[in-house]
Amino acid sequence: MSVYSLAYGTPPTLRVDLAFGLAGVAALMHAALLRFQGSIGLIWFVILVSVLWPQLMKVGLSDATAAHRVFAVIGAIAFGAAAFVNHRTLTRSTSSSPAYRLPAMSFGAHR
Repeated sequence: MSVYSLAYGTPPTLRVDLAFGLAGVAALMHAALLRFQGSIGLIWFVILVSVLWPQLMKVGLSDATAAHRVFAVIGAIAFGAAAFVNHRTLTRSTSSSPAYRLPAMSFGAHR
């Protein structure tokens, strides 16, 4: 929001659809960052986000009523995708993300 303010001026008031959309997109980005942590996919993800983010913010901060609805739908889709990515990462036995790996249980006497 601060970068947008510097580039395009002060955004309109914080609407519910804007907050919902931004929360959904943030949840999806966090899930993807955890999923691709430590792999080449992280670099591609950062490139994708840096290309799409300015366009997404233009839609989210638009004054048009249709843009408000579109951004709310984007937020809902992003929440669903984040839940899918988290579920997929957590249920895979060979997850590539260190953030989701459980430490190995040690059995027997400790020294």
